[in-house]
Amino acid sequence: MEDKYRIMTLKYLYQLLDLKKYEKILEDNNLESIIEDNDHFKYFTLLSEGDMSLFTEDEQNEMNELDNYDLEELLSNNELSNKFLEFIKRTYNKFYFSNIKGEYIYYGVLDDEHMAPDDAFALGINYRISYDEEEYDKKVIEVDDIITDIINEIQFTDAEKNNLKVAVIENNGLRTLNDSLMK
Repeated sequence: MEDKYRIMTLKYLYQLLDLKKYEKILEDNNLESIIEDNDHFKYFTLLSEGDMSLFTEDEQNEMNELDNYDLEELLSNNELSNKFLEFIKRTYNKFYFSNIKGEYIYYGVLDDEHMAPDDAFALGINYRISYDEEEYDKKVIEVDDIITDIINEIQFTDAEKNNLKVAVIENNGLRTLNDSLMK
């Protein structure tokens, strides 16, 4: 049940922050998605965890009713999707942000680049770049600039415009040597 809630929250954030726009930028720059088996979200994941036990009895009942539908139906059926998204809009503060202590949460490696305030949605940006050995430095600098621009625009423009706190974490940024060089 919580997984559906988190996936639908990601759909809500996709709409609110126009994350499809950033997917296009990543695709146009030949960055590969590393999210497997997901037809709906190509480069972004929701890292934030929540607690459904904080819902009221009425909210629990509403969630149980929505849980009767499979995820594919919730994502593709506009009426059901809108109903779930309205539920998320009303309840996400309780689900994700009830235990705010003014601290940071680490997602992955324990460093500044992998932490988010506990009162912010944590989005992972997931991609892989391929490069030729002689182009490595140029490609890494180019991709780092693109990713930095995307992160800043989501966090400081789109999120603020929607009165949200969002921390975008480079969830992996894997760099792989071009397959043609490995032969």
